[in-house]
Amino acid sequence: MPYTSLMAVTARKTAALILAALAMCAACSCKKATEGGTEAAKKPAAPKTGATITDREALGFKVRIGEAFNKERLCTRLAKSRFTVDLALEDATDMMIPGTVGDGTIYFWVLPDPRTPKVVGSLTIGVDINTALQIGKISRAEFERLIKEARAEGEKRGGDAAKLAKYSAAEATLAAQRNLGVETDAGVGLGSTKKQIISVYGEAKDTLFVSGDTIRIYRGPKVAVAFRFSDDVVRQVIVFPADYDYEKFNEDTQAMLKPPTASPPPR
Repeated sequence: MPYTSLMAVTARKTAALILAALAMCAACSCKKATEGGTEAAKKPAAPKTGATITDREALGFKVRIGEAFNKERLCTRLAKSRFTVDLALEDATDMMIPGTVGDGTIYFWVLPDPRTPKVVGSLTIGVDINTALQIGKISRAEFERLIKEARAEGEKRGGDAAKLAKYSAAEATLAAQRNLGVETDAGVGLGSTKKQIISVYGEAKDTLFVSGDTIRIYRGPKVAVAFRFSDDVVRQVIVFPADYDYEKFNEDTQAMLKPPTASPPPR
């Protein structure tokens, strides 16, 4: 029996969903259409230090920034990632390929480059336990257990961060523990701490969001990786072209995905 998507039934609604996510509402609802991947990922090795972002960085997904944005070919390649990937084929378009990883608590989407829509421009991954429940990857009992655990872990974090940030940090840590291998080639990603990111890639300038989250951006020769932190824990990662200003990249992506304005009815 196919899973039922909550919000992305048509390409127009899917684009609206991503616009909301780009506006810092990290959510993704997908239909299970195919399942691939290699055997379950083993526990990763210790993160490397003094690392740089390589031109092939893709967080373990079989997709590369700058390759042709061919929906059918990308779907085939994504299904061969180093972890299990569930593609939302019924929601995939020439502007987006969405899906989830492993137990469904990690979502992703691949988008074209706004400047050159015929090539891959970005890969975004994030955490959303609710998505895993809605697509049937975890049971209601498991969902409630994870929520309770995330809240409890958030309460333990202490410090001055808002409760929502603490919860988001705990949620990201749980999702990363349940889905090993969704990380950079240097061994960091969702659930990593800011201290771990700095120890691997060095210092980078933070960008403050209205929500209180920060982003650290690291650039290689051709590929950049943006780590979004809640209470100093990575809860979203975006891979995009290194020559793209991050804020301009976000603006152009939102403009690219904005649903066309309906023409007024003739009088």
